[in-house]
Amino acid sequence: MIASKRNDYHVFMLSCLLEAAICLNSGAAGTRAAKKSLSRVEQINVNNTPQLQIFRQVLDCTASILECSGPESKEKVKALHEFMERGTTWANGADNGDFVIPVQPGKQGREPESLVIRWLSKVDIWILGYYLGGVSRLHESGQDSAAEKHLMQCLKSLEGIVHVKYMTRFVLIV
Repeated sequence: MIASKRNDYHVFMLSCLLEAAICLNSGAAGTRAAKKSLSRVEQINVNNTPQLQIFRQVLDCTASILECSGPESKEKVKALHEFMERGTTWANGADNGDFVIPVQPGKQGREPESLVIRWLSKVDIWILGYYLGGVSRLHESGQDSAAEKHLMQCLKSLEGIVHVKYMTRFVLIV
């Protein structure tokens, strides 16, 4: 890829992640191709853009869930939750989900450029994390009710968002 040759690690990572997401869109049949795309970015360090790291982890968890790999998906979701709970600062990002990735200029001597990406907000990512946590534990839900706990937290978070949006609209109408 051109991006990796230009040391455009953020762009390279984003393109591989989008490729993996497209592969996963075809369901379990696309997990092998998705994992191949994810393996290309496994060692890339983009500490200043946690959104890309979370996107990678979400896709990796999703692939494991689609393969019905219970213990593996459970561990990957646990790693995702731990990463999110660290309180990582969301550099180059906004609460609404927008974040910036640097882009190397096409020609020597030009100023570096940036690409603004609109993804999920922090709240949406937490909801997705709870959802993945619940789905990854469905195979063992009779043992410790962890799946139900995660899915209930997901629903509570969604209810909070819906309530806030409804109240905001109500206040604006009045």
